[in-house]
Amino acid sequence: MANRVVSPSRGGKQTDSAAARSRRGAEPIRKWTVRYEIQIPANNDFQITRRIIGVRGNNMKSVNQATGAKLRLRGRGSGYLEGLGKEEANEPLHLCISCTDEAGYRNARQRTELLLKTVYDEFDQWCLERGIKPPRLAIKAKELLCMHSPV
Repeated sequence: MANRVVSPSRGGKQTDSAAARSRRGAEPIRKWTVRYEIQIPANNDFQITRRIIGVRGNNMKSVNQATGAKLRLRGRGSGYLEGLGKEEANEPLHLCISCTDEAGYRNARQRTELLLKTVYDEFDQWCLERGIKPPRLAIKAKELLCMHSPV
């Protein structure tokens, strides 16, 4: 059983743990999440993954440190190997942000969207320099509020 402890001093009977008792009646945990579709393939010399992550991870670290949000770059071209097969997720490159603090989440979104707009502008310029029609990308995001009981 979850949150139950077998107590040798009580003849092996199960008792509620102190942590479980303290969580009873606790409010659900809220977690704000958003998923940004990157829309730029990672298979060219533009190096989209590096531009999002930043030198030594500075772009993502600065958002995390300023907001407390978690950022995860996933999908084809992310370099993140998932699961037992240690392979990139077979889906388009995307950036997920999650945060249990609404103000931190909103701040993380603002910072991330500014970064993505800058990267998209750089990509347009990169395309022009190669004689490619720039796609003029717009931010695409799916937002979700998750709520769950404390464990």
